[in-house]
Amino acid sequence: MLKAKVTRGLRGTGDVENALAQVLSLDAKIDDLTREMDHHKNQLVDTYQEQLEGLRFEIDEIVSKIRDYCNARYDELTQGGRHKTVCFGKHKVSWRKNPPSVQVHDKAKALAELKRKGKGVRTSQSIDKAFILKNPDLFAKCKHLAVVDGAETFEVLE
Repeated sequence: MLKAKVTRGLRGTGDVENALAQVLSLDAKIDDLTREMDHHKNQLVDTYQEQLEGLRFEIDEIVSKIRDYCNARYDELTQGGRHKTVCFGKHKVSWRKNPPSVQVHDKAKALAELKRKGKGVRTSQSIDKAFILKNPDLFAKCKHLAVVDGAETFEVLE
């Protein structure tokens, strides 16, 4: 672990200049270590990625065979559709119907078509913060919002 020299109190501009140089040096070390860590992570991912993909492919093939078997015997296994879960020893399979959904292929064209029909389009309202910031006096007495002055921040620059 890296330990930095702790600066208790700065007595002059020279001390501040040295402290700033120390901050920038430590920041550069952080960047170097981050790059090194990312390199090692990428190597680790590359090492295991192919094995993981092989296992996922194998699982997909087995699940496909199970699905084919069960679908071919659906009525028998589910007792005519009365049961949606079937036990095979300690393991189970189930059929579930997902709720309906809407797939939008071209948002602009879909919106235009829905607007022509006059249905299926929702409009939302939002607060125009830019307008409020330009006219803070108009909203000074508004109970549910306040215009807050920007806070001053302190940062170390290169």
